[in-house]
Amino acid sequence: MPEEKHIFDLSRCPHPMSEEFVLMDDDLFYECDKYQEYTQRATAAGSGQKNNSTIPCQHITEEGNHCNGTVQLKRLDVPKEIHWKCQKCGDHGAVINFEDTYWDLSHLSAEEKEQFLNQQYDDLWTDNPLDAELDSIFEEMDDNELEELAKLPFHQLYPQFFEEVIGLSEHAFARLFSSDWKQPGAPLYIRDDISFKEASQSLFFYNARSFLQLLAEQGSFTATQAGNLKRKTVEELTVACRWPDGYLEKVREYNKVINEKDVWLLHKIRVLLDLAGLIQEKKGAFLPVKKRLHLADKEHAGKLFQLLFCTYFIKMNMAYRASSFAEYLQDGLPYSFYRLHQQSAEWASPENLYELMLLPADRMEIESGLDSSGYNPGISTLEYSLLKPLAQFGILEKRQTGKTDLFGLKKNSEFRKTPLFDKVIEFNIQ
Repeated sequence: MPEEKHIFDLSRCPHPMSEEFVLMDDDLFYECDKYQEYTQRATAAGSGQKNNSTIPCQHITEEGNHCNGTVQLKRLDVPKEIHWKCQKCGDHGAVINFEDTYWDLSHLSAEEKEQFLNQQYDDLWTDNPLDAELDSIFEEMDDNELEELAKLPFHQLYPQFFEEVIGLSEHAFARLFSSDWKQPGAPLYIRDDISFKEASQSLFFYNARSFLQLLAEQGSFTATQAGNLKRKTVEELTVACRWPDGYLEKVREYNKVINEKDVWLLHKIRVLLDLAGLIQEKKGAFLPVKKRLHLADKEHAGKLFQLLFCTYFIKMNMAYRASSFAEYLQDGLPYSFYRLHQQSAEWASPENLYELMLLPADRMEIESGLDSSGYNPGISTLEYSLLKPLAQFGILEKRQTGKTDLFGLKKNSEFRKTPLFDKVIEFNIQ
């Protein structure tokens, strides 16, 4: 599998009606032709969601042939990138500086985007994520087991795989991954009717609401040249918000002056509110989006919680300032939530939850490049990129154990579901 990540700056491509476009060299023309298509497809689709395309992979194999795979695309808002990856050979990369170019279709109406996609990709197909799961199971079988499986008709093999390994039918699994999380009755539905008291168990909810209330009271927060909150505002918000025990003390211990990104949990809240359409940066200041300020009222607590939760796990890039392995977690979230839903509310370590919550194919992808030390960065990524945020949303709780693993490293954390988990996350897939 190719390991190099290709980064292409789309601003290098001249406008197709310009003289520069006609005169550019062949190598740049080839790259522009390739990445312009990725950009059109990704910006015509929703952000934060991976989407499969019929765009053929152009990676050349060691044998000198095209790999004949197809490219999967995902547009991210933070950072603003279009991620692409061949589903066969693994060739991957990102397109940057695509916004407001000739090929950025994000300004089109929903109807125009749909029309574009239908015209360009009439033969659009959706890859079945369980194909990789099936391959991973086959690789672990010996010759005798494979011989027995080969005797089964294919229509009997697939149901057996789904029911025994996933615990869901193929149809239910596909529906789970195509859910609109905000739609009542959807296979995976994030409820919007929890009470203010229940929502306030979430640090993210409490701090987002405190941020909105202070912003509404002051009218605006002046931004720095880098687009962050000013120190005075940061100080006010550290007082208004709620923090884990000892968190601010550690921040102040390592920083003589406190900037927004020094208080990383505050920075995440500001980015989250921006992505959720609750605040906007305009003319060097952060302003509330007035038509949505009502969501900070107590009677709308459930709706605010739902918006924050869905924005965090769908639109926000979980790999932002984190390991790239977080992309695997984000792609498989419906499965991870379902597996947690099935579990009793018992304490479990990140190591055990890693085996439980990740699809086997994703675990294989993460572990394919590990060395002989036994250290698996996928486990720490799961803890910091998913388990801790779920605890900060109040649907998991965390405790410190002080235990150590075989290497003498501390295994400080264990997690378990709170009663809020099943009140917030609803499954309708049977």
